[in-house]
Amino acid sequence: MRLAFPAFVLIAFLTLMDASHALAEPHPAGFSNHKFNPANPVTENGVTTFHIDNHGCSDTKYGDGRGESDCYNGNVRSVLAPSRQEKLGESVEYSFDLWVDPSIDYPGYINSHAHGFIPDGRDTRLRIASWEGQHLHNFLYMLKLDAFHGVRFLSKPCFPVDKLGEWNRFSMKVNWASDKKGWIKVSCNDKVVWLQEGIATNQAPECYVTNQCEPGKKKNATRINFIPGPVLMGFGYEWKKHRKPSQFTEIQKDGITLKMRNLKVTKGARLYDDADIEQVKALQAHLNALGCDVGSVDGAAGPKTRKVALECREFEDGVLPETFDLATLPMILAAYREHYPAQ
Repeated sequence: MRLAFPAFVLIAFLTLMDASHALAEPHPAGFSNHKFNPANPVTENGVTTFHIDNHGCSDTKYGDGRGESDCYNGNVRSVLAPSRQEKLGESVEYSFDLWVDPSIDYPGYINSHAHGFIPDGRDTRLRIASWEGQHLHNFLYMLKLDAFHGVRFLSKPCFPVDKLGEWNRFSMKVNWASDKKGWIKVSCNDKVVWLQEGIATNQAPECYVTNQCEPGKKKNATRINFIPGPVLMGFGYEWKKHRKPSQFTEIQKDGITLKMRNLKVTKGARLYDDADIEQVKALQAHLNALGCDVGSVDGAAGPKTRKVALECREFEDGVLPETFDLATLPMILAAYREHYPAQ
């Protein structure tokens, strides 16, 4: 039977569409499109491009019984969803290269809630990566963006504005913990901008409303989602109460674009790298030589090594750091070598 011309064209078109979908490049391993995206990110040649438009939102309900959606709250997003969650006790590195279209003109705003965390109080409603616990308003860490500060990890500078049109390297190494076994090290272009040891990493260090955290409420995250991609927060359903023109945060008409490549979540991250371990060994050997027994010279900065390093000898005020961590390790070793040389 001969097909009518329109039917033939339709079949050919559908065949081409199927072929194009089959050839579409998948997102980085472990990630897929998020169900609340109005338009999904696109991955091509190993680069994932994210774009958000002014007021471009999804009306898909959150499904948590509140009856809310991004359009209802004024939120705009283009993100990837992880296929798995990290758990307490896991040591992980989250890493990617980041490029931001330098045409961004969203300046952020002065946020009264941010005083005490951000020196000038100038905050942003735009986050480009987040680490979230499983509870409502349970965000732990954020990578933020605006045209005034550039990229920041929480309140700490990461990539300045003049670097936005370039590829920049981000790394976050963390041991997820609810006790003092936790640690976190964040590097931007190999410069450490955030470093903490002996902390519960499942608690938000900068907890206030705009950081999607409720002060005074300890939520004890046990599962953590890493969400890469931009989310521009709106003003919620009470926007009229706050005398806003709409529920949306305004950005440029042509929207905001950013790209990521080499996006990876790698298990088995270490806080102390090989060079750091050698410094710990040197300190352990030095302390043993002074008669302050730390046990074997194994390069492990355990409780005994830390305690002995801070108590082995007396120093003048300001010479020996009060705490032992990755940042103070070189200073402690230098202080002992200078003031108490090993015989």
